[in-house]
Amino acid sequence: MKRLARTPLGIRILIGLVLGACVGSFLPGPGIAAWSDSAADVARIVGQLWLSALQMTVLPIVFALLTVGLGRTSGAAGQDGSIVRRSVIVFATLYALSLVVAIIVNRLLLDVWPVSAAAAEAFQKVTQSSSPAARMDAGAIIVSIVPSNVFGAFASGAMLPVVVFAILFGLAMRTIEPDRRKHIVSLIESIADVMFKIVGWVLLIAPLGVFALVIGTVHETGLAIIWGLAGYLRHVLIVMSVLLLFVYIIAAFWARISLGRFAAATAPSQLVALSTQSSVGSLPVMLASAKTLQIGENTTNVVLPLAVSIFRFSGPAMTLSVAAYAASAAGLHVGTTQLIGGALLALLMEFTGVGLPNQVNIFALNAPVFAAFGAPLGFLPVMLAVETIPDAVATTVSVSMDVAAAGVVDRLEKPRSGKPEATSA
Repeated sequence: MKRLARTPLGIRILIGLVLGACVGSFLPGPGIAAWSDSAADVARIVGQLWLSALQMTVLPIVFALLTVGLGRTSGAAGQDGSIVRRSVIVFATLYALSLVVAIIVNRLLLDVWPVSAAAAEAFQKVTQSSSPAARMDAGAIIVSIVPSNVFGAFASGAMLPVVVFAILFGLAMRTIEPDRRKHIVSLIESIADVMFKIVGWVLLIAPLGVFALVIGTVHETGLAIIWGLAGYLRHVLIVMSVLLLFVYIIAAFWARISLGRFAAATAPSQLVALSTQSSVGSLPVMLASAKTLQIGENTTNVVLPLAVSIFRFSGPAMTLSVAAYAASAAGLHVGTTQLIGGALLALLMEFTGVGLPNQVNIFALNAPVFAAFGAPLGFLPVMLAVETIPDAVATTVSVSMDVAAAGVVDRLEKPRSGKPEATSA
């Protein structure tokens, strides 16, 4: 039992998913035996109860993260002013470029390699909804994002109005006296801590919840949910692979580091990132990679710690890709304009999730983009069963870009400091 408790959550959820698929596939099909239909109904009720318990924390968490993130004064500008400023500019540019790439790749994948009908039906059965989520026209969406009654928005689970209110609340907090702001921030942080504690409790029984959900789904649809997860992995891993290729382009053309040198120097960092799924845990090896590339120590000591704190290059692209696939699985068409809006929302939410466990992040960061696309949030627990794979690859992409970004900032700093630029040989 103790050994099972030490098993990573993603592995335990995967075990629950596989066991649920096995049990569901062995049950007689719908209408064949009354006892199997009753067992599937009980499993579905248990799964929905668990899913509702998880969903009830999403709005308070999103509100708390946004308001605290925007309301707290920034204290990062006191190190080396020039390097910090250049780093932030480089990070912002790379974030923008990553989202452009993600929008293009997602648009192509959704058109060329759409979700199969069987997989879409299986995903929809997870949330007990075989019909697409309700969608509003553009005018109604624009009007609805500014809540006339914020408590009504919380009560109805309207994500976008709550996000807008949280942004305004956070920005307004910055204008009041520091002592009074400190008390408000402390209160909201305490609320967030309580919500995270509840999420932790709910996630302890996540394997049971997913097990129950999948039993009911497989009983009705067969093993199509497994193929749906395979399609999800294919979708996000293609996006991440393109972004990794983009990292090497940035290293070669902006940092002026040859591809061979960059690949050899970053390989140890990539292996650590792939195995630990942690940018922070990869920092010591990233510093060694930067030293191998002869990136200035002053630059490295500022850029890389700053990068692992506020810059997760692959994060918004991953959030966008997950939501785009989920919307497609729900039978919804995601247009280019929606992808652009979702990308901006994903970028905004990325800054609220620094330091959170990935199992919490996947709900807090994805929920607003899911809402923007009309995708059911109930898809996320099933996706979490295989999240270890895309998360490991996404962390590898982010760590690689962190080193490349340090090379870019170092190259930009050298002309200013009068030092000769390193050759790319």
